[in-house]
Amino acid sequence: MSETPERIEREMFEIRRRMSTDVQDLRQHIESHVIAEQARRSVGQHLRQAAERGKANVKAKQEDLADSAKSSLSLEGVMNFNPEAVACMYGNSKTIPKRRF
Repeated sequence: MSETPERIEREMFEIRRRMSTDVQDLRQHIESHVIAEQARRSVGQHLRQAAERGKANVKAKQEDLADSAKSSLSLEGVMNFNPEAVACMYGNSKTIPKRRF
């Protein structure tokens, strides 16, 4: 043993001092409340994104239903000029309805 114990202790102290910030960062990453907070943020973000997608889907369906209602009302107005006319097969808005007398 060529090195003195004091020198070894001094080097160990320096190594511990330099590593102390890394150890603190490591402790923060493994502490349960930090992990729980990160998970809570992540889940919250995913839920907000899902809610926004759901709202957009609902709004698109509402617009589709409104357009469908408008086209069926206009079709009924056209078909009602003859009381004996019956519209059938007009689910597709690009087709002309057939009339039966």
